[in-house]
Amino acid sequence: MSNSSLVDVVIESPNCNSPRNSKIQKITIHHMAAIWTVERCGQCFADSNRQASSNYGIDSNGRVGLYVSESNRAWTSGNAENDNQAVTIEVSNCQTGGDWAVSEKAYAKLIDLCVDICQRNGIERLNYTGDASGNLTIHKMFQATACPGPYLEAKMPDIANQVNKRLGVEIDEQIPENDVYIKSDNVVSEISSIKTDNIGVEYQVQLKEDKRWLPVVHNLMDYAGIVGKEMIGIAIKVSKGYATYRVHDEDGWHGLIDTRNTNINDFQNGYAGNNKPIDALEVYYYTPKDVIKESGYKKAVYHVSPMNGEYFDWQHDNEKDNGQDGYAGVFGMPIDKVQIVIE
Repeated sequence: MSNSSLVDVVIESPNCNSPRNSKIQKITIHHMAAIWTVERCGQCFADSNRQASSNYGIDSNGRVGLYVSESNRAWTSGNAENDNQAVTIEVSNCQTGGDWAVSEKAYAKLIDLCVDICQRNGIERLNYTGDASGNLTIHKMFQATACPGPYLEAKMPDIANQVNKRLGVEIDEQIPENDVYIKSDNVVSEISSIKTDNIGVEYQVQLKEDKRWLPVVHNLMDYAGIVGKEMIGIAIKVSKGYATYRVHDEDGWHGLIDTRNTNINDFQNGYAGNNKPIDALEVYYYTPKDVIKESGYKKAVYHVSPMNGEYFDWQHDNEKDNGQDGYAGVFGMPIDKVQIVIE
């Protein structure tokens, strides 16, 4: 069993089981919860009293460290079954606290390393399901921890998507071809099946002042919200394929919601929001296979406005180029209007 040719530094850790007792079929991502070089992380794992390790580490300069050979099980996730099946990766943060973000160089190298691991170990595609059933997993699925932090957790669908594109895997259709529904107050709004080059999106928001859900908006026919009224919840559905979305408020980013699970009656997992004024929104669209073949990949395109203000610039998925921030909104400025379309 080989190791990655992307490795810059090798610091062997004694904290492992040799050999692993299962074929490699997963990747598990962690964050260092620190701004460390791969050397510093390796020094930590070289301490036998630490009782912890990972197969690889990536620092903010995009350098890769090898600590436990892929042939061995690293002690990373607090779950022997997972770690025997997974190659585990620790990624340095570029900021401590908050979202625990990682640098662009670290993120790009993480994609490279995941592609390399998949190619060498016969993993045909990565599936991030949001729980331990997928083959792209995160630390918090196995232990009571916030690892890998809000930033990387929100990036998991994008990681799987980028890796799969480089593996030459088309995204499968993951929802039925029949109609999709959004629940509103005593109303069920139907999104009819439509042509693959015209993806429908429906969305609605919940107001702070009376906890009322406003009527569903379709594409750009209107906006969701009321000028001057803070919103505390956002629910989104699409007619084909699926999207993930999350919101930010004074407590930071909240967990990702899958549009296939959207249900305004489910406070825990059915919509984005936590009863506090929302100041930012992130949406990422996953294009189904038949649409890719017919017209290429599509993106969620969306913008929001601050209270009583003009709309901020359009945001495409969670992109960060061309002046985009990866999300729509400005932290600390609650929003009152939202518009979303799939293009």
